[in-house]
This record gives sequence, structure tokens and C-alpha cells, in this order.
Amino acid sequence: MRIVENCLIPFKGYLAINLFGVVFTRNKEKFLLNQKKLRHEYTHTLQYKELWYVGFLPVYFWYWLRCLIKYRNLNKAYNMNPLEQEAYDNEGIEEYNKHREKFAWRAYVKILKD
Repeated sequence: MRIVENCLIPFKGYLAINLFGVVFTRNKEKFLLNQKKLRHEYTHTLQYKELWYVGFLPVYFWYWLRCLIKYRNLNKAYNMNPLEQEAYDNEGIEEYNKHREKFAWRAYVKILKD
């Protein structure tokens, strides 16, 4: 996973964004010190790989849009996205990405059906 420090991406207020397996950050030093966030972004990198890179963003935005319609709240739409839920729920587990099953994020889709 490559980390790129720059002054444009991500938008202000966000620490990092993973685009096609490359993590962009505005403050590389602070980001590198936080292993929990690195694990979160690496989970997204694995999701990109299993969705053949080009499939990640359409799937991500599809679930974000479904959540936005259901909850009518931008923050909740982000947090309830199954791809984000997997990454957040497991970012504190050091060995998670080594033993992660493919398409593990699908277990979080059922939450949307409630």
C-alpha cells in the first residue's frame, strides 16, 4: 500500500482517502503514527483488489446512496456503508487483514435490510 502526501486530497477534515489502493493524506507524519488507520485503509485496499479495482467505487457509492436514501444523513450514510463498517469494525485487530476472508464486507449488507 503506497502513501502519498499532498495538499489537495483528501478534503479538509479527513485524514486520508484510499483511491485504487493508494492512500492520499495531507499529514503523512501524523497518519503514519496511527497503525489503526493504516489497517483501516489496508482493508479498503483488499476490498479494491477483490472488486478488481474498478468495481470498488461503484459498489461503494451504490451502498452510500442506499444509506443516504434510507437515513437521510450524510454522516450516517458514510458510517452505515458496508465497506466502511468492515474497515472500522476491524481496524483495532492487528492480524485481521492477514486472516480476512474475501468479500467479508458482505456480512454487513444485511444491516441495510432492517
